[in-house]
Amino acid sequence: MPKVLKSSDLRGLTAAEKSKVFRALLNSAKPVNSIQRIKILRSQIFKYEQKYKMSTSKMLSQLCSGKLQETKEIEKWSLKHMALCAHEQNISQQKKVTA
Repeated sequence: MPKVLKSSDLRGLTAAEKSKVFRALLNSAKPVNSIQRIKILRSQIFKYEQKYKMSTSKMLSQLCSGKLQETKEIEKWSLKHMALCAHEQNISQQKKVTA
């Protein structure tokens, strides 16, 4: 059965702990071409940015300041952004190991 991650599971975790959780999920997931995974996540995030007419960084800023309410869709956007960051960090670390 696939692992399910809810944003409520991430509340209260430090950035390092969140990164560790996402790396574990990525490592347990079915292998996918890293470049393809990044392209998919970026495409999905871009659709949210177009729909809401704001960048992801602006969305996160407004969410943290309380100007934007966390809806299911905003939660998905935020989780996709965190997954993208974790995935890119994982790739970066892999490159350092192989270099």
